[in-house]
Amino acid sequence: MFEAILSAGSYAEMARELQKHRDTIRARWEMGHWTDCKQSTCGVAGYQAREVTCSVMVDGKRRAGDPRICTALASARPPETRPCHKEECPRWEASDWTECSTSPCQRNGVAKQRRDVRCVKSNREVVDEERCDKTQRPKSRKECENQHCKAEWHASDWGSCSSNCGTGGVQLRLLSCVWSTSRAAAGRNCEGRRPPAARSCPHAGSLPPCGPPTALPLQQDESCEDKSRYCDIIKVFHS
Repeated sequence: MFEAILSAGSYAEMARELQKHRDTIRARWEMGHWTDCKQSTCGVAGYQAREVTCSVMVDGKRRAGDPRICTALASARPPETRPCHKEECPRWEASDWTECSTSPCQRNGVAKQRRDVRCVKSNREVVDEERCDKTQRPKSRKECENQHCKAEWHASDWGSCSSNCGTGGVQLRLLSCVWSTSRAAAGRNCEGRRPPAARSCPHAGSLPPCGPPTALPLQQDESCEDKSRYCDIIKVFHS
C-alpha cells in the first residue's frame, strides 16, 4: 500500500492519498537527544545535532516510514541542528599597578611601575597567552614620577695604608653609585663630581724610615709568598 501511495505522482497527490487512510495510518516524527555543543572557534556560536526519523503505525504495528508520510500526516520535519552557546574568546586581565613610591628606580626622579597581565577565559581560568589577541595586550610596565629616586655615591671605609714605613703610602676605598632609598645599584645615574677613591695615608709623616730591601731566598719548590707592600691595596678590593 505504501509503495502505491508514495508513487502517486506529485507530493500533493501523495498527500491526498494518505489523507484517505488517516484512520488506519498514524505518523509522527521521532527525535533523538541533542548532541553536546560543538564549537570550533571562540566568539562564534556552536551547533548541536540530533537524529530525526519518521515513525509510521499501520494496523497497530509501528515501522520506519518515508519522511514524506510524516510531512503529509503530521507536520513539517523538525530541525536536525540548532545553534548553541557561544563561548567568549579569552581576554586580557590586568592587576593594579604597584605603588610608584615603592617601585624600582629607573633614573633620577623616575621609577617604573609594574602589574601582572594574564590571558583568562570568561570564568577567569588562566590560559596560554597565545589564545589572546597579542595586539591588544595591556602594558605591564610604565614610568612614573618618584622624587625619592635619587642616585648618590656610596663609599666604603678607607683601607689600610699601603706602607708601614717612610713617607709614602696610600689608602683606597670602593665607590659605588646607589639609590638613596633602596641602596640598589644605580648605574651611571649619579650626578656631580665623583668622590676620591684614593688618598695619601694621613699618618705617613710619622712612620719610621724604611730599611734596605730584604733579599728573599730563592724558592726551590716553585711556590712563592707575595710580600709586596701593595697587598693591602688588593685586599680592599676583595673585602
